[in-house]
Amino acid sequence: MVHMIHGKLNGFLKDVMLRFVKPTVIKSSASLKECHYKEKNNQRSDADLILGHEVTDFIRCHEFSESQLEEFYTAVRNYFMSVCSYVIATFPLNDEVLQHAMVADKDKRLEVNFSSVLYFVDRFKFMQDELDDLQVEFAHYQVDDELDMSESTADYFWAQLPQQKDKATGAVKYKHLPRVMLMILTIDHSNAQDERIFSVVRKNATEFRPNLSTEVLSKSLTSKLYWQEAGVPCYKRELNRELLQRCKKATMEYNQSISNKY
Repeated sequence: MVHMIHGKLNGFLKDVMLRFVKPTVIKSSASLKECHYKEKNNQRSDADLILGHEVTDFIRCHEFSESQLEEFYTAVRNYFMSVCSYVIATFPLNDEVLQHAMVADKDKRLEVNFSSVLYFVDRFKFMQDELDDLQVEFAHYQVDDELDMSESTADYFWAQLPQQKDKATGAVKYKHLPRVMLMILTIDHSNAQDERIFSVVRKNATEFRPNLSTEVLSKSLTSKLYWQEAGVPCYKRELNRELLQRCKKATMEYNQSISNKY
């Protein structure tokens, strides 16, 4: 759900960093994006890099020269740094919606602030006349020991919360807050574009094409997606004469090889 995305993205980045960056450096950084992971002094020693037991045992059981080991560990560090750079450059780590959506995570109720609730109230012009009640309910929610915080999904938790009543008066304890939280949980966070790409892959790499190589598939999809983005249908593409001749030759050679088998 949307309230978990920001934490998962940062968790992935941290999982990569901790494999080659010193724990003290990660802990002392204001945020993962500000961590100076490229500085050699901030990185683990070669022996302390987290590579997995199989890799470590393989290195220990074989004799490698100093230059070979140096080249290997340098490649490992470059790989980890490239992954971190890519994640920081492309992942929505600073997306305000994802950051504030964590307020709907019941497991983080003591770590979040009412400012996140206010962010969505202002953004969607929702319950702006109920701000005082919202703030009081949010404060009660953060310290309410009577709430059932057992393992249940966020949507179920917030849907059930309006049933909580004051034991003395019988009045509903949370009338407004659950409505805001359920609104947050319904924010669209679809990856439809990625799913469309996977769908295109499945339509091209079928069981009837078992010999289709990854290289050919990659080039085919690159061309197909390029022309789709350009809005040019296949029957309007202008192919040069040399390409057509090469395609015809390849087709004839393939057909000949098939006919020779029978």
